[in-house]
Amino acid sequence: MDAHGSIITLGVHDLEKALAFYRDGLGLGVVDRRENLVVLNFGEIPFGLHAVTKSEQGPVTKITLSRNVPDNEAVRRLSQAAARAGGRVVTGPHQAIWGGYSTCFADPDGHLWEVACPANLEPPAEST
Repeated sequence: MDAHGSIITLGVHDLEKALAFYRDGLGLGVVDRRENLVVLNFGEIPFGLHAVTKSEQGPVTKITLSRNVPDNEAVRRLSQAAARAGGRVVTGPHQAIWGGYSTCFADPDGHLWEVACPANLEPPAEST
């Protein structure tokens, strides 16, 4: 099996509120929009928001989505942007015990995000 990610999709209770958080608050661009689905630009893997109906609303999946950024200032900026956009900062920007610098916030539906600058972050290698 050729395993690779195709898309990450989160179920959200209020599509417009979630879209405002990710697009306006965190700066992700809209790639596609349909009645109950918005796909945002998240680098190599598209990031989807799917409006769930009352019958689809089941237990919340406990995962943490992570994003590495190039420096500590980017960690602070994204934490502040999330809070301004209606997210809840769970742990503010701090020096992590694993050596990097990170923050954790929840989006309006409670999905957790960790934004981190790893201690050993190096620029990606150029592909040939």
